[in-house]
Amino acid sequence: MAGKAAASLYADEERGELRVTAHSALPFLVGGVAAANRAESKAGPWRAGFVGAHLVHVRQIVRLIRDGGARDPEVRAALALGSVGYGLVLAQAALLNEPARTWVGSRRAASWVDAIDAALLRTYAVAGLGGLVRHRRPVGAYAVVAVLLAIGFGARRRPPGERSL
Repeated sequence: MAGKAAASLYADEERGELRVTAHSALPFLVGGVAAANRAESKAGPWRAGFVGAHLVHVRQIVRLIRDGGARDPEVRAALALGSVGYGLVLAQAALLNEPARTWVGSRRAASWVDAIDAALLRTYAVAGLGGLVRHRRPVGAYAVVAVLLAIGFGARRRPPGERSL
């Protein structure tokens, strides 16, 4: 499949597997943020689901690259920024493990985990806004994304320093 055709296959189809797998991770992120606001120990299954959803998403990214769809500059930028996001997810996973918390300190680790949650929520917000404005995607589909993001950002309202891992 030619690069431009593959790029349009992934960029233009709202129900495309790449977009669906990206959006399917958002409820897990929001669930993890909301659960962590109560106690990080309750967030584990949600955070695992977020990582699991992204493992499926990575398969679609590999398919996009294999099919030549990564030649488009916009797709390349999304892949580059996505790599940063995956780095944040890995850093957060490390910070949630006891050895890392001991090494950096529990309070600092909690602060970093919270900052990573905020960065990931902001990434989804920017991507969703870009989809609505630049690509004129259906408002109804993105209304669900907006509600989930509002829940995620609202769940983060715990005062700094109150959260522990």
